[in-house]
Amino acid sequence: AKGVVEGLLNQPGVEVSFERSNDESLHPVKQATVVIGDNRLGVIGELHPKVAEAFDCKPAGSASEIWVTAPYWRNDISQAVDLIEEVARIIGYDKIPTTMLSQPIPRQNPGPIISLKRRIRDSLVGYGFQEVITYSLTSLEMLNKLIPEAHSIEPVPLRLANPMTADQEYLRPNLRTNLLVVLAANR
Repeated sequence: AKGVVEGLLNQPGVEVSFERSNDESLHPVKQATVVIGDNRLGVIGELHPKVAEAFDCKPAGSASEIWVTAPYWRNDISQAVDLIEEVARIIGYDKIPTTMLSQPIPRQNPGPIISLKRRIRDSLVGYGFQEVITYSLTSLEMLNKLIPEAHSIEPVPLRLANPMTADQEYLRPNLRTNLLVVLAANR
């Protein structure tokens, strides 16, 4: 699609201009209003001013419910559980009192695929294999260590637009790099 648009724009006599529209109906500001009812007020208690200030919300309400209007940039707050999670995060999960469950946790019956995977994993461990869990990301330096200098990495690995660290900048093209790192670390 990009090539088609560029081809059209490069035609002789074609002029294109762009303007930003100031029509507010085209750019609506969406602010979610979350209602926390009587049944969930006990979870967060009263909305602490520190919490309201921390994510710039506007609380209002009555004795039986609280309405909170989240700022437009907080599109992750759209329902009561999102707000409760935010309150818990800001106040601190360790401050939430623990309670016992009203009934035992129901027994989970895994599906046939999960059971098969578990049996295969147990069999491989029985034969002396080990399970290795690694990241899906790696560095270009680690990838280059596996390739002779005369060759280049083909296909070029996918690079993250915003990597968290230089060690996890590229999507690994195979398992070899990470397996060798684990092997070296466990010697």
